[in-house]
Amino acid sequence: MKINYLSLFYLTVCCLFFSTQCIAQSSPPKKRDNIDIKLWGGAELDLKLNKSWSISLMTQARMKSMGTEFDRFLLEFETAYNPRFHSFVKPMKLKVGVRYFGTVDEDDGYENNLRLHADLSYKLKLKRFHVAYRFRYQAKNELKQKESIYKNYWTQDFRNLIRIGYNFKKWKLDPEIWVELFFHDELGALDGFTKYRVGFKTSYDFDKNNAITLKYFLEMETKYYNPKQTHVIALSYQHKFKLKKGK
Repeated sequence: MKINYLSLFYLTVCCLFFSTQCIAQSSPPKKRDNIDIKLWGGAELDLKLNKSWSISLMTQARMKSMGTEFDRFLLEFETAYNPRFHSFVKPMKLKVGVRYFGTVDEDDGYENNLRLHADLSYKLKLKRFHVAYRFRYQAKNELKQKESIYKNYWTQDFRNLIRIGYNFKKWKLDPEIWVELFFHDELGALDGFTKYRVGFKTSYDFDKNNAITLKYFLEMETKYYNPKQTHVIALSYQHKFKLKKGK
């Protein structure tokens, strides 16, 4: 029997989002002001140094609640290593990065934050499908906290992400769905499994060096009372280039 992979993929998407909505409906009643919609826009430069090493620089602006003002600006540097000494570890990738982001608070003040992260990911290809898992550890600290009693305290997150995608023949907008779970550790705050994201994304390659990515995801808090629900639409541009070898 011939399998219709397109129908199978979109059936998986529908089941995933239906399950998410069932979880949301089973939660206690939420206030309408706890539902938010945000827009993100960004650009990324990727430089491949050799077969194993690459570095990237990313910047992003995030719009506040579908308004006309941006309330968060990011700048991130990341380096990635892909071990290639054995076929088993070729699908593996290790990353470390640092992110600075400034946030406009409710009093129109400006907060400066620094975040460090380390990733371990593994990707498998099954014919035209691909399945990938990523574990991320990240630590964040607000800079120059003069009035805080917890000065120089780093909050921690442990993130687990699973992605499933399909490569269609003669089709550039290959889809991908993903789920990510967040486990938080912070002094004086709610710890443990605090939120999750369910998303969908696709990319369009203009050529081998330039592409745009469109992404949508739903972020849900897991706390019992008044959990926040956020819908995010993100558009980003990527430019890739290789380090030229000297003659």
